[in-house]
Amino acid sequence: MNIRMAEIADSDGIAKVHVDAWRETYSGLICDDYLNSLSYAEKTEKWKGIIQDATQLQITLVIENELKNIVGFACCGINKEKEYPYDADLHAVYILKAYQNRGYGSKITKVAVKELINLGYNSLIIWALKDNDYCRFYEKIGGIKVKERLHTYGNQEVKLIGYGWENISSILKYKD
Repeated sequence: MNIRMAEIADSDGIAKVHVDAWRETYSGLICDDYLNSLSYAEKTEKWKGIIQDATQLQITLVIENELKNIVGFACCGINKEKEYPYDADLHAVYILKAYQNRGYGSKITKVAVKELINLGYNSLIIWALKDNDYCRFYEKIGGIKVKERLHTYGNQEVKLIGYGWENISSILKYKD
């Protein structure tokens, strides 16, 4: 397993993980119509734009397996939602189901946090689907539930939970 900064050439692999991880993880939580509408081509273009746009003030990391295939990714950067007192946001952490529960989530989260600290960020918020089993991970690494809100995917409204850390360096102390 290797974690590194994403490059434009990784856009296809990130898009595949993005779509497949959503379908694997959110099946039964988000309507099938929405999940089935997710497009590899659209996500590839989205990730190309994110990775090459230096004005977005964000970092995208990838997890590669032994064959150099992308099996997970994380994206983090400035928190643009100023109603919350956190300066950084972990926008996404997605790992293919076959690679979950191996410690990759905590490893890529720690790498992301180190990058955020290096950029001068001190606090962090993460938004997660409330009924997602992986919310326990955020609680395990010290996330405090700070807010719930509604979000719409397709025609379905779901609850999101915001987990916050006032001091993100505390995440680095978490033992896998």
